Amino acid sequence: MTRRKTKDLVYYLVDRECGEVLAQLLASHPDLRGETNVIAESLLGDVSAEVTSKEVAKQVRDLGVDRLWGRTGRKPWGYVEPGEAAWELLEQAVESLQNDMKRRMRAGMESAAEMLCQGVVLGLYRVEKSGGSEVVDCAPDFPLETAAYTVSTLVKMYPKSRRRAGGRRIIEGVEQRCGEWVNVLQRVVEEAIPLGKRTRKRR
Repeated sequence: MTRRKTKDLVYYLVDRECGEVLAQLLASHPDLRGETNVIAESLLGDVSAEVTSKEVAKQVRDLGVDRLWGRTGRKPWGYVEPGEAAWELLEQAVESLQNDMKRRMRAGMESAAEMLCQGVVLGLYRVEKSGGSEVVDCAPDFPLETAAYTVSTLVKMYPKSRRRAGGRRIIEGVEQRCGEWVNVLQRVVEEAIPLGKRTRKRR
């Protein structure tokens, strides 16, 4: 009788199932935790602001105008303006990268989180300056407002005493390539700092 070859079932698992297998494996073999963390750190830390910016720009530009018009007009719950529908589509296009940024920050990987933040900002700036997107044309304030929101979100995840330094690093990584936005980004960083620690204006 020919013995049937056992399949490597790991390759058939989805993300949630992989997580469950890993959790059970580490529970049974805690000695693997150190090696697992090394691999995890390598994966989570492999971030490039330039690659992220290109990904943001591509995801936004890939939004077809047909998807926009499919969301506008009269709906069972009321009338949807093109600008409202465009904003919703654009938010969805960058949300996963914003979530990746927050996930790395919660894991204590500040540098990787900052790289992702810079990439989102640079990608949105690229989108605004290059034009050619009917979806963005319907929500022209989206790129800058979302860049500012992304920076503000990350800065607020730092301990209050370290927000200024974190915000400074983020801005230093983008200021040479999106100078027109720097004042706005600096303002949102300043607003995220507790009142007692903000820069006092000279009289």
